[in-house]
Amino acid sequence: MKKLIKHLTENWIRYGFETLTILMGIVGALTFENWNEDRKDRSNEHVLLQQLKGDFEANQKLIQNGLLEYQIHTNTLYLTLNHTGPDVEMPEPEILDTIDNLVYNTVELVYGTINLILSTDQMELLRNDNLKTLLASFPGLNARYKEYEIASRDLTLLQRDLHHKHTAILYMNPDMQSKVQNPHKSDYLGWLRDRDYQNIVIGRIFQTERAVDRLLDIKENNEIILKLIYLELTRFN
Repeated sequence: MKKLIKHLTENWIRYGFETLTILMGIVGALTFENWNEDRKDRSNEHVLLQQLKGDFEANQKLIQNGLLEYQIHTNTLYLTLNHTGPDVEMPEPEILDTIDNLVYNTVELVYGTINLILSTDQMELLRNDNLKTLLASFPGLNARYKEYEIASRDLTLLQRDLHHKHTAILYMNPDMQSKVQNPHKSDYLGWLRDRDYQNIVIGRIFQTERAVDRLLDIKENNEIILKLIYLELTRFN
């Protein structure tokens, strides 16, 4: 009987040790797998943060250049407005050249990485919840800015239409003048005295100033996002 008990005890100890060894192996394998997955996620997060850093640093320059262009356009619009109305006189040639330059501003931001993370599950790679929230809201900010940019562009195209109505294109092509018996002349005063033209200029000023306000919102948001990206990248130093 004693031998039987001793034999069973030895078997239980051996089987228990083998079971414990197997369990430890499984736990170790799972732990290593989790560690390896976490290491891959952190590596992918580092790459993603570097890509975001490049995009938003580029955006910062694009926004700054856009604001400078808007300042030039706003000054030109107010100069133009000052030379519109029913009784205005012909402006000096250099002023006419300035207000005759009917261009509009566009700011096309870099969206490659944002589009990627919003269309996939890569947003989950980022640990900073504030950064994720700001990234998710960024396209909406840009969409609100674009509404005013497009409105300003459309008004500029209307300006061009009225400009063409009062401008003799033939006088811009001297070689063709001899082929026309009675060419029209440009009526710049008629252009500047046109009520619709003055209204369009006022509309452009309004839309341009609203566009600048929205672009400043984007600039502030872009700066905060960059600061958070820089902060997150310090974890990988």
